[in-house]
Amino acid sequence: MESPKDPPKPEEPTQSTQPTQSKVEQLKSSLLSSPLTQNAIKLAGEALLPGASLLMDGKIVHGGAHLVAGAVAKAFLGPVGVAVVIGNSYSNSTTGKNLLEQFSRFLPTKPE
Repeated sequence: MESPKDPPKPEEPTQSTQPTQSKVEQLKSSLLSSPLTQNAIKLAGEALLPGASLLMDGKIVHGGAHLVAGAVAKAFLGPVGVAVVIGNSYSNSTTGKNLLEQFSRFLPTKPE
C-alpha cells in the first residue's frame, strides 16, 4: 500500500512576490521622514495655529509663547501681526534662528 501523500504546501512569498502593502508602507515612511514633507506639515500647522511647528518639535514653552503672541498680534495688529509670529515660529523650528537672526545680515552694523 502506498502512504497518502502530504498535501502540497503553499509557496512562501519571495522577495518579488511580497504583497505591495509593505512597499506602500516603505514609501509612506520614506515620504514622511523627508525634510521637505516635514516642513510642509509644519507650515500647514502654522496656518491653523501659530506656534504649531514648535509644538511639533516638542518645544512646548516656545510653541505656547508663540500661540499667545499670535493671539495678541491678531488682536492688536491684525493679519500682518499674525503673519510675523507665524514666520518667526516656522523659521525658529526649521532653522533654529528667529526672524531677527535671519535678517540681521541685511541690517547695517554700527561702525566701531
